[in-house]
Amino acid sequence: MFEYVHSFLSPQESHEEYAEFLNVSVEQLKDVHEICTPPDLEKETLVDNNYLLARLLEDTSISLSNK
Repeated sequence: MFEYVHSFLSPQESHEEYAEFLNVSVEQLKDVHEICTPPDLEKETLVDNNYLLARLLEDTSISLSNK
């Protein structure tokens, strides 16, 4: 897994491997300066709504117990 992540963080070190995999020349990859698409932050940002949902349920719940 480390090697995979490393290739995204330092793509210049993986140009030969990617060129072979994509069946293009190393020069083409170097000209493009991009091995993968830029991140889509809207799609790739984790939003944890569990806290908000729990608070909403606590604030809007109706107790049915006879206390």
